[in-house]
Amino acid sequence: MVLLLAGFAVPTARAGDLADLLGELYGGDGITLAPTGHQAHFTGESLVELNTFSEDLTSALGGFAANSTVSSYTFDLELGVPVRTSDSLGPIVSERATTIGGRRVNVGFSYNRIDYKHFEGDDLNDITLYFNHQDVNGDGVIGPNPATDVEVDRVRINLDVNLGQDVYAIYGTLGIFDNLDLSLSIPIVTVDLEGKALASIDRKAVRVTDMNGDLVDCPGEVDEDGNPVPPGASECVHQFAEPPEPGDPEASSVKGHSSGIGDILLRGKYHFLSAEERWRPNLAFVGQVRFPSGNQDELLGTGDWRGMMMLVADHTYGRFSPHINLGYEIVGGNHTLSNFRYIAGFDARVHPRATAVIDLLGRWEPEGDGIGDNLIDAAIGGKFNAWRSLVLVANFIVPLNRNLGLRPDFVWALGVEYTFGGPG
Repeated sequence: MVLLLAGFAVPTARAGDLADLLGELYGGDGITLAPTGHQAHFTGESLVELNTFSEDLTSALGGFAANSTVSSYTFDLELGVPVRTSDSLGPIVSERATTIGGRRVNVGFSYNRIDYKHFEGDDLNDITLYFNHQDVNGDGVIGPNPATDVEVDRVRINLDVNLGQDVYAIYGTLGIFDNLDLSLSIPIVTVDLEGKALASIDRKAVRVTDMNGDLVDCPGEVDEDGNPVPPGASECVHQFAEPPEPGDPEASSVKGHSSGIGDILLRGKYHFLSAEERWRPNLAFVGQVRFPSGNQDELLGTGDWRGMMMLVADHTYGRFSPHINLGYEIVGGNHTLSNFRYIAGFDARVHPRATAVIDLLGRWEPEGDGIGDNLIDAAIGGKFNAWRSLVLVANFIVPLNRNLGLRPDFVWALGVEYTFGGPG
């Protein structure tokens, strides 16, 4: 497994950065129109808009979901055997206040697959961008009038974007003292990005100006409603450079892949209050640091130092263990991305070897940029003690407000925890 992950950690050789890939559509120079005696006034804006969309899209990529530091078995370094640490097998992405105990260790491996499908409510397979004409005569008005009728024409691009992530994480927790844990999670990330674009001229005006300055109808074209424009002159002012046939859309595509180490997470948990009485909850502080170890240009990491403090509360009522996590994450490179985090849910022992977990997860950016400022997800999963101290983990996350930010339809994850020498 170590050799496999080492192979993933080698960055893929590319001519440019994956974060800039969509900006390379149409050669990275924007939309180019054929010279017809009228200057192409779309090129600059199309380049800016493509790059802006690419930046908004890639900056919305979040960090991987870290696994809980609550384990079901730990390895006692003094006794040399694993010890069952809780009645249930514990949560998956949330925290409970319980620590694993001094001089004990637990290790695990998880795999997450994320296929992004929506961006700010739009289907990533059907994104439409419009590039407006410049104000040719500088009158502050974008047409229409006989002299500048061309100003109301615009270029339309239909984008089909496929973006997916695979996250392989190795994580472990060491009990420093009975009430203090230290955890480390190292992700290996692979990213695949593909963009396909079809550009067409959206003729808002039925009549345009030809090379001689005469008003003519545009041949072989359709308006924005798909209605054919009556043919007139043999040539239109706005047309693509050497299209296969007049009116055909201009196609372009790009594709890229990257892989390597993601953002490493270091987490500490201090259990300061135990539920010794039925009415009193377990309480703990969790502090974590996410290091910008992933290459941001290759979409392997966020590029920012991130620190979070979180209060954890839980209580066990027989087989049922509700829990609440409340925290605030500070983003060093961009304070507008700093956010409140909250998780509320429970894990329930449905069988001595099986635990069901349900959580509501939220992240709110009070000073966000308007893209994915308030994300809410539901997580449903389970743990199964398959053999000795081998625990299998499965989790399924569904976005509840997928119209905000960069969102998948769902995220599924598989994991395994193991402590060597477990009980029979």
